[in-house]
Amino acid sequence: LYFQFAIQREPLGTADALAAAADFAGNDPVLVLNSDNYYPTRVLHRLREVDGNATAGFDRRTLLAHGNIPPDRIAQFAVIESDDDGYLRRIIEKPDPATILAMPEPILLSMNCWRFKPAIFQACRAIEKSPRGEYEIPDAVMYSIQSLHQQYRIIESQETVLDLSSRSDIASVTRFLKGKKVTL
Repeated sequence: LYFQFAIQREPLGTADALAAAADFAGNDPVLVLNSDNYYPTRVLHRLREVDGNATAGFDRRTLLAHGNIPPDRIAQFAVIESDDDGYLRRIIEKPDPATILAMPEPILLSMNCWRFKPAIFQACRAIEKSPRGEYEIPDAVMYSIQSLHQQYRIIESQETVLDLSSRSDIASVTRFLKGKKVTL
């Protein structure tokens, strides 16, 4: 097990950052996740075992009940919908409350935890900038589904993800991890 870093020359979004790793990845699959989240190792192992593309879908109720992320921030997370076979059908970015209320349980959230085959790099290069002026992974994923005919298995999880995106998260993450053995 080793780590290698690719440099994103300008902050142009998550898909641009992923594209910077294309030479390193070559024809191998890659695991992409947020560096400011603590993901359950069980989920990471399950993603690693998939033969193909996959994403982790975290149960919204579990994150609200047992995590450290406030409800107002969780309300801003992307929702993922699956087809009848458990593959990703659609990503709904920042859904409004009416959309959430109309969805059946479990509502699965994307916490940006992905396993990609090399086709994702073509998708990252093909998409346009989002309204925020960035190249974004959800746009690349949807492009890869619609134009490159890729499928993404959804790995459902009832475990929580810890968020450490601001200084105010340090205390809650420290409490959650106290006494836990760290495994890689």
